[in-house]
Amino acid sequence: MKQYKILSLILAAAASLGLASCSDDDGVTSYLNEPALKAGHATVSTLTFSWDKVDQATQYGYELTDPEGELVSADVTTETLVTVTGLKPATTYTMSVWAYSPIYGKVGSSKIATLTGTTLATEQLATPSLMVQVDTDASAIVSWDGVPNATGYSYSYMENDSEVSGTTTDLYVQVKGTAHTEYTVRVTALSSDEAYTTSETASITFTLDHSVAWSMEGTYQSTLLNETFNPTIVAYEDGAYSLQGWYGVEGYDFNFTVQGGVVYPAATYEVNSHGDYMIPTGREDLPTVYVSTEEGRQSTFSGTSLEGKMVIMTGNYASQVDTFTWEPKVTELWRVNGVYTAQTTGESYDAVMIAYDNDTYTIKAFYGVEGYDLKFSYTQKDGMEILEYYGVYDDSGYWVNTGQEVVYGIYIWPWNGWSYLQGDQTSGAAYFYTCWSDWGYDRFVWGSVDEKPSKKPAGLAKPEFKPAKGLRLPESLRR
Repeated sequence: MKQYKILSLILAAAASLGLASCSDDDGVTSYLNEPALKAGHATVSTLTFSWDKVDQATQYGYELTDPEGELVSADVTTETLVTVTGLKPATTYTMSVWAYSPIYGKVGSSKIATLTGTTLATEQLATPSLMVQVDTDASAIVSWDGVPNATGYSYSYMENDSEVSGTTTDLYVQVKGTAHTEYTVRVTALSSDEAYTTSETASITFTLDHSVAWSMEGTYQSTLLNETFNPTIVAYEDGAYSLQGWYGVEGYDFNFTVQGGVVYPAATYEVNSHGDYMIPTGREDLPTVYVSTEEGRQSTFSGTSLEGKMVIMTGNYASQVDTFTWEPKVTELWRVNGVYTAQTTGESYDAVMIAYDNDTYTIKAFYGVEGYDLKFSYTQKDGMEILEYYGVYDDSGYWVNTGQEVVYGIYIWPWNGWSYLQGDQTSGAAYFYTCWSDWGYDRFVWGSVDEKPSKKPAGLAKPEFKPAKGLRLPESLRR
């Protein structure tokens, strides 16, 4: 602004010199014609003015002032057109132009001509209309229709107290975050054209989810309240779990993962000064349950879709232990007495097999030890499939507890017809291809069926035994 004022003074002085020749003593007999100003092209930040060439003029001076009379631009030019940039939108400016005459000539400088010009108003871009498609495995796509005249979009959302932000020319943004967590995504339309200003910011809120692997209703016992509830445990494909409505209040869930049988609450929960996770319950008499992850006071989980148990170490007022157990709601169809012969021990044991209406079976005390059962299902298409349950040593293998001190567990190969079942309630046999010190057949026989296993399907190679890392094996399997 300062340099404009100085220049304005210089121009004014020059003009006065030209006009000084107007006195009779200087011999000025006429004056240059006043420039005929014309308004030219206007944008949101520029104005163009022009005028016809004035006869005998040597140059032209001009000044542009804003609505408050402040000088915006000034200069001297020999051209008859000037464009001023860097102006404010929707603002009226005044252009002043005069023509200079030759020094010491008989013609004086012209009068000052003025003309106003107004810059164009900017147009705000339309606000994006957001849509969300919540995908599985803790991911979602937030999309929108293209905004007219927009050349890009900015977006942002919070993830673990940190902002995720960026710009894109696409009409969507993918959010990969934490399951069971609420996200608010904000999107603003942008334009590289100065005629358009950024849009209002649109926002959409949603909760990420997983793909469900299985779910089961169970029984939750609160020691502190001395109450029992029936929440549903949901297992997801990515290894996360949710105990939904765990204290009997819909919408208040306990979300966690399991590592090595230990329960770890979701990272989105707050942690108190003692290091316990604060899990809301939705109840007035017990708004929050403190779940410990301290060594020696860790909550535990064992089970699969068939049945299981959680022991939840809480820290409200005094150390408490809550439990949650689940098992399928099935109807027993029939049960038979039979003999279980184990090739691993060479012993035979009296046992009972129960058939249920969900195509599952249980051989109770299958190695002669009460409480150690073998649970499995059978389909003609896939052969026998041993179901995982909390008595399995390792989920990737089918290590089943026997309750025996010597043969504490056996590995059962269930696939492709190696293990199978034949017969009905009257008579039959179930054959289990097992490994302890070597591969062979265990079998449970009832009724009058031949106890010898059927010939193995042709073309089947002996299964390769690969114990899980860290699994303690019998001496015979360590060789």
